[in-house]
Amino acid sequence: MKRLALLIGSPSTKEKEDFLSGVATDIENINNFLLSSIGGSWERNEIKIFKPNPKYSEVEPFLKACENVDFAFIYFSGHGYTGKDNKARVLFNPNEAPYVIKQLANRANHQVTIIDACRSIPELIGFDGNVLLEGINFPNLKPEFTKAVMANYIAKLPNTRTLLFATSKGKNSVDLGSNYGGLFSTSLLSVVIDKLKSENKPIFKVVDIFKTAKINTQKIQSNQIPQIYYSDKNSEHLPFAINPYYNPPLINKKKQELQKTNNTLIESITKGTLIGGSILLAGYVIGSLLNKKE
Repeated sequence: MKRLALLIGSPSTKEKEDFLSGVATDIENINNFLLSSIGGSWERNEIKIFKPNPKYSEVEPFLKACENVDFAFIYFSGHGYTGKDNKARVLFNPNEAPYVIKQLANRANHQVTIIDACRSIPELIGFDGNVLLEGINFPNLKPEFTKAVMANYIAKLPNTRTLLFATSKGKNSVDLGSNYGGLFSTSLLSVVIDKLKSENKPIFKVVDIFKTAKINTQKIQSNQIPQIYYSDKNSEHLPFAINPYYNPPLINKKKQELQKTNNTLIESITKGTLIGGSILLAGYVIGSLLNKKE
């Protein structure tokens, strides 16, 4: 399976008041997530991390390349806003603000796009509350297995896309600072960690991770309402994380063992019948030969 992940961070510059110190942390956390087994065991050459505040001309060739892969993961952390035309845009740099849907979210046949940015006039919002996740440690158990699981899953999935926004139209998105990153991005990753501990599923879908992350985000910042958009009904099946700890339910194992026992028993009975029948037939033949008169 051909994959490509683009991680784009646009925090502004440290000299400006609107500088978002959490953007670098977001990029690092998402990159570590993708490289881990639960993120799908991506190879480093499948992930492109751009320098902060990139030019669109630097990103566009990679966006174009997404059109020729089986699965694309596009992540943006930084400033964004809703334009006068009522369409979401993200600020790559002070002079360029590409459209989210037109220029970012519609590239690959299978694509997940996450935009952790404001959808109003860019503005840094201070945060005063409990953080969700401090010190993310993603497991890297059975990387080749989880990579294969994702590849097989995507191969069976019809073409579809989904787009996640950290907040709703006209609203701001909270930045937790350099130690934690964006509130929504942190919420997404913390949900994955929690589900690994509490749910025995082979794959965690984007929609399921999003639903819980939305609740957690609003618990901390009630005015920040994350949103998700689907290209079609198949979008609900797009994967977000793979569970390397997954164990098939015991009831299924017992059924498999019982079926194996039954098959062995049937095979033994069948062999016994054939053997017994052969002996009986041989007896008749020998008996007839003995009784035959010359």
